[in-house]
Amino acid sequence: MTAQDCNDTNAASTTRATDADCDGELDTHRIALHAQLQSEVCTSFTLARARTFRLETGEADSLACPGDTILELRSSGGDFITSDDDGGNSVCSLIVRTQQAAGTYQACVRPFDSPVFGVGVWLTLE
Repeated sequence: MTAQDCNDTNAASTTRATDADCDGELDTHRIALHAQLQSEVCTSFTLARARTFRLETGEADSLACPGDTILELRSSGGDFITSDDDGGNSVCSLIVRTQQAAGTYQACVRPFDSPVFGVGVWLTLE
């Protein structure tokens, strides 16, 4: 992934990877992709410093909603922090955390009731 050109207001990104605040760090990352989500799958990510972030489900290359998901945020040891069912686009999931402490976390996603195809898990750092 490469950062969006901060000097080009017409830059079109083919992925959601962006450097919205032009600080040289990518701000939006697809941290997981599941071709067919039938049961819970967890992906770890690390915050190097306290950050506000959005964690959400969507399609592989956009935030269009491929189906009903449930998203949980857990500590690296698996302890529950928070969850969301339908807070995102349509029936997709969205978790927003303000100044979450530095550390390693797990984003766990599962279908609400039936398999979901082409699910991406997106992390946006603010």
